[in-house]
Amino acid sequence: MRLSTGAVIVFGEGIHSIMSINLVALLILFQVTYLGVLIYLDGYFETKSKDRYWMRIQNQ
Repeated sequence: MRLSTGAVIVFGEGIHSIMSINLVALLILFQVTYLGVLIYLDGYFETKSKDRYWMRIQNQ
């Protein structure tokens, strides 16, 4: 959540000037995208039998 909030804080005004989008909606969009990538990577590493590498990446 901190990464999504930081992205909205840093890039929010620039994105808002280009696109007419609510910054709360932008935060939700970033968060959903972030969770989607995590779910994809979790499944990818599980099918490749590299769970220990994924756990090491997550714990850093």
